[in-house]
Amino acid sequence: MSRADSFEFPADGTDGDSVNEELLKRAEKREQLLVREEEADIKEVLALPAGRRLVFRLLHRARVFEGIYAETSSGECNTHKSMHREGARNLGIWQMKRVQQASPALLMKVINEGLTREAQVQREVSQVKKGGTPKEASDE
Repeated sequence: MSRADSFEFPADGTDGDSVNEELLKRAEKREQLLVREEEADIKEVLALPAGRRLVFRLLHRARVFEGIYAETSSGECNTHKSMHREGARNLGIWQMKRVQQASPALLMKVINEGLTREAQVQREVSQVKKGGTPKEASDE
């Protein structure tokens, strides 16, 4: 006897469609709850300056704001390194999309604060290289 021949209808007399529909509705409802929970988690983390700095560092490290091309010392394309960077960038873009879905305004805040902080650090490094003393964050 084949597997198809051994199928039995549910004991309640239904054909199983109503049971499948109910299971599908439950699964969809659970998925919606998980999405809302994830969005709430993201918003809670990004409500904190430390959370925004962390997310920006992750996005920056994943190279979502720059290209992935890598060269060898002889100037040729380093395919392995480029593909490694692309994998990290793909994950960073996924995370950025999750933040954007939760709150586009918070994503912009993360990026603006991160770029501002990065520019400030670059100015301080440049100042030190010129023989000066960098401004402390508390001086501003």
